[in-house]
Amino acid sequence: MIPTQKLLGLVLFLLLITNNLLPAQDLIATKEGDSLNCKITKVETDYIYFSIAKDGGVLNTLLPMQQVHYYKYKFYTASELPADAKVEGPKDFPRWRLAINGGWSLRLAKVIETNSSSQTDYLRELKSGYAYGADVTYFWSKKSGIGAKYDVYRSKNEYYDISGPLLLSDDISITYIGPYYSSRFLTSNKKNSLFMNLGLGYVGYKDDAFLLNSDLELTGGTAGLLVDIGYDFGLSKSFAMGIQVSLIGGTLTQYKIDDGFNTQTIELNEDEYEGLGRINISVGLRLIK
Repeated sequence: MIPTQKLLGLVLFLLLITNNLLPAQDLIATKEGDSLNCKITKVETDYIYFSIAKDGGVLNTLLPMQQVHYYKYKFYTASELPADAKVEGPKDFPRWRLAINGGWSLRLAKVIETNSSSQTDYLRELKSGYAYGADVTYFWSKKSGIGAKYDVYRSKNEYYDISGPLLLSDDISITYIGPYYSSRFLTSNKKNSLFMNLGLGYVGYKDDAFLLNSDLELTGGTAGLLVDIGYDFGLSKSFAMGIQVSLIGGTLTQYKIDDGFNTQTIELNEDEYEGLGRINISVGLRLIK
């Protein structure tokens, strides 16, 4: 027969082994008095992330720490999660950013002085307008990502004779589209962020003009440089409001002019190059995921 002391030791050993083999689970006790049998995946200053059984499956979710009374790892000896449950830890950072922007824009090229102050004022007014567009960015790390930008500048002006007839009008649109590299600096709560984008793309120019009783369409295109600097203010886990300053550069060396009957290409001399560079100051909504 086995001595009593050895038998007792064997029982305790088996209990210890059995306890370690059981799928132990964690406890989260809320301030409302709920006790959650769950699997804690991450604990941060503001949130606790966990997986819990729900409707025969598993729910990967989180709670604000201000709602948590206390928590304890391996509190339960049996797990309520299904055996094939897919437990996912929290995303360490948001990977996608979709931004919708709109605001004021100013072209940076110097206004050509003319013999007529009214014509000079007309050209000067065409140098400012509004801009709108969208950015989409994918981040492969907290600080780095790639994206694409679409941005449109619009400006319009009309010049009338003293007696009333329209003498001159311009309806200008300058479009930028292209990829960029993005650098991002997240705050500790991962809601707010400072970002900078740098890219190269295509700048398209179009002017629906009226001159000397004729409708004209001027079009052209060139390579462009993009620099964005902005800050996003988190409204929730998925939405933010942002302010952004964008510098878009480009120089037009030729353009096509269409009078409705003929199209010709105009090559510009160096001192006639059309500067398409502009600065945007915009605000907008961001979708963060």
